[in-house]
Amino acid sequence: MITFMVLAICGFIVLTFSLLFGHDADHDGDHHFGEGDGPGVFSTKIISLFVTGFGASGAIAMYYKYSIFAASMFGVFFGLLLGAIGYFLVNLFYSQQADSLVRTAELIGQVGSLSIGIPPKGVGEVVVHYKGQMHYYPAKTKDGSPLDNGGAVKVVENVAGTMFVEPI
Repeated sequence: MITFMVLAICGFIVLTFSLLFGHDADHDGDHHFGEGDGPGVFSTKIISLFVTGFGASGAIAMYYKYSIFAASMFGVFFGLLLGAIGYFLVNLFYSQQADSLVRTAELIGQVGSLSIGIPPKGVGEVVVHYKGQMHYYPAKTKDGSPLDNGGAVKVVENVAGTMFVEPI
């Protein structure tokens, strides 16, 4: 019974540290099911939930005079159950997080306007409204032709953060 209790307490302590300190204390094995960005099946959070469930249910079974084998089976079942519930809940929370990061490759094909006109063979500035935000980038034309301020353009290429545009 003491072994089960020690496992439950240790699992709970590791879980608490993992939840308090987040990714700094969570060593994720990157074993994901699906495309989620949350913790994987073998993350510290999920393994500590399994160990906590295993230890607590095993200790309860031993208290009610079940054999060590039966208590271990209860532990495995309830550890897996607690780990699975935790996995789905934590991934649900992770899926609710917003990402404001805009990868410049996502802007190719987007329409914007020139906030600063592009001089001949020079650099101007394009503003693109994307994901609910205004994004400003240096802009050039592929052939070096000038474009006036305020003109509507389409982003056709990104090279090192400079957007190549063409008039619409």
